Amino acid sequence: MPEPTTWRMFAEAYKGLLMHLGDQRYAEMYAGPHGTVVEVDVTDVADDEARTHWGYIRTGKDVPEMIQPRRDFFDMQFEYGPEAEEKRGHGRIVRLAVTEVAGDA
Repeated sequence: MPEPTTWRMFAEAYKGLLMHLGDQRYAEMYAGPHGTVVEVDVTDVADDEARTHWGYIRTGKDVPEMIQPRRDFFDMQFEYGPEAEEKRGHGRIVRLAVTEVAGDA
């Protein structure tokens, strides 16, 4: 079995959830002036019990986007649901483990 893919991203840490994952500028934009932005590792874990988030990888791309900690948050980003987009060949749904990167303390 191949090693899982991991991406380094940034996220807003909000009430115990890691949200608005993406590059640093994107996370900072959603966190606002009072939000906390943290560095995270995002790993494609398929059916592993460590999965914490849902994401979507568009056909022709190799980085997940529209990453959400809850399935209902994830689903609402698609007009006809993510499965319809997957059936059309526009991308694929991925299950992800998102972990905060330990700082240099």
